[in-house]
Amino acid sequence: MDISLAVSAKDKLLKNLSVLSESQDKLHERRISEIAELACLAAEYTLTLFSDDFDLIYALSAISESIEPLPLPVPNHSGALFANEDRILSFRKSVSVLDKVHFSQLYLERLNERAHAATEDLFLQGGSGDGRISYARNGYADEAYDVFSQELPGSRVKYVSSLKDAVREVVQDGSEFALLPIEERGSRIATVEEMLFSNELKIAAITSVFGFDGSADMKYALISKHFRMPRVREGDERYIELMLSDGEDTSLSELLVAAEALGLSLYRVCAISFTTQDGDTSQYAVILKDNGKGFSPFLTYLTLFEPSAQIVGIYKNLE
Repeated sequence: MDISLAVSAKDKLLKNLSVLSESQDKLHERRISEIAELACLAAEYTLTLFSDDFDLIYALSAISESIEPLPLPVPNHSGALFANEDRILSFRKSVSVLDKVHFSQLYLERLNERAHAATEDLFLQGGSGDGRISYARNGYADEAYDVFSQELPGSRVKYVSSLKDAVREVVQDGSEFALLPIEERGSRIATVEEMLFSNELKIAAITSVFGFDGSADMKYALISKHFRMPRVREGDERYIELMLSDGEDTSLSELLVAAEALGLSLYRVCAISFTTQDGDTSQYAVILKDNGKGFSPFLTYLTLFEPSAQIVGIYKNLE
């Protein structure tokens, strides 16, 4: 084949792709406009629920039932090649994720315009307690307690004989927090994850622990029945952690695409397996970093479209 003809064909193909991209952009903007109208209707409906003393989570649950799933492009247009069906399906799925992202963003924008900002504390309910921290004493735990006590002025300690006893103190409201080892040399501790999962406990704070000689590579966590919004100072980095079932109805890849589109970046994904009273379970522990846009858009997305995702904690400064 004449090289000049090959170059000419390549240039023509690239030009065609550029024209198609411009056409897709215009269609996508039209799609966003339709989603914006849908988001406006949802926001107006939310305001009527607010006037009847319902909260945001109730409103989002009601909206979720009426819009899931959002309409997808026609799967098999006239003349579509059979060989392209899987490729078209893949494209439709990516469009569906972005539809949900746009709806979440636009819905919050409409609420904000009506002076009803959806702040993180509306999703992550905090609690009150006496600041008591229960833990099984050892050198590593003492080091972690020294760090956490600086963040919790007036905190008190209650020593117990085991990790399970520390968790039991929290579950039975004997203490506000349990201090537990949660990670060793970059790996989550399965027995601790099982206790969090089974008792629906939250991670309120995490700190690194290095031991007397600096050779340890562990992380300890404050565990509670409620969320604790971290006090953020200049230079602090915030993280949110969720647990997602490793099942057929779960799409980790779609969730990560949505998170990135909503201003978060992936810090880590851990696959965790443990045994509960209901049998063996496999979960993903997903840790996402806030890049300055906050967690409210992502929390809105989860509440609307991934309600099975369990928020495990919000904390700062993992590095």
